[in-house]
Amino acid sequence: MNVLVLHFTHPEGYPPTLNAINCIAEKATKLIILSTDTLPTKWKYAQNVDLKLIKGEHDRFKFVNRSKLEKFKTYYTYVKKIRSILKKEAIDLVVIYDDVPFFLYLLATIFLKKNYKLWYHNHDVYPLNAFKKYGINWLGASTRNKYFNKNNYFSLPALERKVMFPLSNFKGQIYYIPNYPSKKIIQPLKKNFKNWDSEPCIKIVYPGSPSIKNGFEELIDVMPHPINNKKITLTIVGQTNTKYKQELLNYAISKGVKKQLFFVERLPYVEMSNFLKNYHIGWAMYKPLDMSVSTAGSSSNKIYEFLANGLPIIVLDNEHHKKHLSISKATFFCDLSPQSIIKSIENINENISDLSEKAINEFEDNYQFEIKFNNALTEIIKDIKEPKKLK
Repeated sequence: MNVLVLHFTHPEGYPPTLNAINCIAEKATKLIILSTDTLPTKWKYAQNVDLKLIKGEHDRFKFVNRSKLEKFKTYYTYVKKIRSILKKEAIDLVVIYDDVPFFLYLLATIFLKKNYKLWYHNHDVYPLNAFKKYGINWLGASTRNKYFNKNNYFSLPALERKVMFPLSNFKGQIYYIPNYPSKKIIQPLKKNFKNWDSEPCIKIVYPGSPSIKNGFEELIDVMPHPINNKKITLTIVGQTNTKYKQELLNYAISKGVKKQLFFVERLPYVEMSNFLKNYHIGWAMYKPLDMSVSTAGSSSNKIYEFLANGLPIIVLDNEHHKKHLSISKATFFCDLSPQSIIKSIENINENISDLSEKAINEFEDNYQFEIKFNNALTEIIKDIKEPKKLK
């Protein structure tokens, strides 16, 4: 089986996509990935994977802010490349990540006679009014809503997101695939907390692009107060909007904790586990300000990567997170009040070794990507080979 994956921005910025690529590569004869060069390539892909990158910028903020003409050239090249691949290769399945590739795929196949099996996967979803009218994201979302029935298979990381899609007349198969980590990628190692009492700091970490949705201001509010005579530090790892970074720094200065706030440039996913071993708590806070973050309990890969790497986590105390994480003994629910944040950190600090071990065990027992994804993939392959057998 030959598979084409359409993922507009570089897949190495999306760990669940890398997990899916690994799984598909195990089943496919050939796997072609069409993307743009928004990140340097660090991942070691399987031998049957052909990563085709359209030239762009190694910085997603620069990529987004390019001129309209430069963007148009990229979109045009992407459409041409899709068309060229479909003409040259005997593609059995096209996997499309989100709206922009879906829109560009439809443009590329307007005059092609063959109808390809389409698997649309939702990574992020926003309402149409969140986009500038007639911009690429608006066109993508509009097209997806109008032509959704062209998809044969639809998967999403949070069932709560179904309301955002036109499913009332959808005749294809729907799959729920949470954004869990892959044990084939993350090999958990038990942390050593032998000298924990003498540690001078409690190190909290957040990997990703920070925003007001993540509750950093509330965390900074409590950082002037040591817990069990240990300072609290916060490290943010990832590409940060310059304006927001300065706002956080100014806020930390106003609270007297500038020296306890650190920013680290984005790391390749292959290096993240080694980086996280030096930290104690994962900050997995998502305020429910939009559909993407309000469904983080199953759609945020960060939550489960923390657990996989032995970090107890602090999440927002709401029904959604409790639905998905109530069984986790290494998860602490916090309402973002100073008292709640301090209590969560204190509880973790006092039981760090036991909680770290629990976090790893929970990942291995409950939160592995391959389980749900491979079930969906097996069923889809069967349908492609025997279309009448799948109901």
